[in-house]
Amino acid sequence: MAFAHPQGEEESAVKAARIHTFGPPEVVVVEDVTVPSPGPGEVLVRVMAAGVAPWDALIREGKSKVSPQPPADGPPLAARKGWGFS
Repeated sequence: MAFAHPQGEEESAVKAARIHTFGPPEVVVVEDVTVPSPGPGEVLVRVMAAGVAPWDALIREGKSKVSPQPPADGPPLAARKGWGFS
């Protein structure tokens, strides 16, 4: 998710493709989500791109033997720092 504009303006909400239940492609919904604030010692990262592969369809359908939370792809960029993060 992108959390800040190149001009430095911060966003309070972003669009996210989310899956709340296993099933066919129709279970993927695009929703507005609030941008979280990093806590002490945390950093919020910006993901510029994420890949989608056939493996993701198996996870979405509930046919995978691994955790249904796939890792995010792409290089993270610091968007905001929490207190005490250096």
